[in-house]
Amino acid sequence: MKVVVGLGNPGSEYAHTRHNLGYRVVDLLAERLKGTWSESAWYFFCRIAKGSGALLLVKPVTFMNRSGVAVADVQDRLDVDIEDVLVVVDDVHLDLGRVRLRRGGSDGGHNGLGSIIDCVGSAAFPRLRVGIGAPPEGADRIEHVLSRFEDDECDAVDAAVREAAGGVECWMECGIDEAMNRYNS
Repeated sequence: MKVVVGLGNPGSEYAHTRHNLGYRVVDLLAERLKGTWSESAWYFFCRIAKGSGALLLVKPVTFMNRSGVAVADVQDRLDVDIEDVLVVVDDVHLDLGRVRLRRGGSDGGHNGLGSIIDCVGSAAFPRLRVGIGAPPEGADRIEHVLSRFEDDECDAVDAAVREAAGGVECWMECGIDEAMNRYNS
């Protein structure tokens, strides 16, 4: 089984913020793959039969800073290897709309990734980062990630969400190396 975790914050007030791009990517995947969402205590989930395997899409409802609680629960319940859990996350260190896959690594200052690393005891999970751009000079980083996209950014963001969903599908079908080769150019 492969698991794709889209990070974000629950609630309508966060739905269209920069910090919720992970949610948007897994929502698009669920739509493309005709999945239906269900709810558990720590996350929404969508099970999909995909080729010869199964796919689980996950949206933690623990808020970003406690995302690891949900990921650890999924990993424990399903006995899934951490290398088979792809985390989709926003990134202020990437230009708006840029997509980047990595095999593993540090949290890069992202509290959601930090929570996952702490709760599962490993940073060896693949992640797909979607660029939201750095905050403007002098702006607060938290306010930036919790802000909505400007009208002139929406086309680039929509394209990035579609590209990220394609990167996830490539990862599922071909593995992390091929996905990095195709989507990190």
